[in-house]
Amino acid sequence: SLCESLGRQKVNVIYIETDWDTRRERCGIRGDNLKEVERRYIDDIVVFKGARDYADYVIENNGTIEDFYSKIEGVEL
Repeated sequence: SLCESLGRQKVNVIYIETDWDTRRERCGIRGDNLKEVERRYIDDIVVFKGARDYADYVIENNGTIEDFYSKIEGVEL
């Protein structure tokens, strides 16, 4: 992993959260297959279990793209 290669002190971990309803809505707008979206969401729960605990920053991504960019720009690295 990047943390192992560079050392944890040189890596900032940003965990981005998006609730299920927001994900489903965005994927529907893009025309994604909703069964595949659901499968990936369930897979993400398993794969990223506990990842939030290692994050230096947690960003909620349930708003607009402008909101998201504003939050990202506010992260001090």
